Amino acid sequence: MINQLSTGQNVMVYNRFDDNMKAAITLEKLGEIWPALLTQCGKFIGSGESIVAESQGYVVVNQLIDFESTDLDLRIAFNNEQKISGLFFMPPVKKKE
Repeated sequence: MINQLSTGQNVMVYNRFDDNMKAAITLEKLGEIWPALLTQCGKFIGSGESIVAESQGYVVVNQLIDFESTDLDLRIAFNNEQKISGLFFMPPVKKKE
């Protein structure tokens, strides 16, 4: 998904959203997220290993994203139909040294 967002394949990501996510984030807004991250965090360098867990009936994937000036954790929650029910960019648990 990081590759899709970073290469502008927003329709592919949006099509994986459940109805609640589609109501919360339009395709246009989704397309604004990655450029905003680049402005705030600098050049995209890469991503780390995914950590998968189950929480409250969702499969939750956490992945560290490495940018030039800071790192972020990407958290994606998938429902039982494998649709995206949550998408969050958060300060990382482990800070960049």
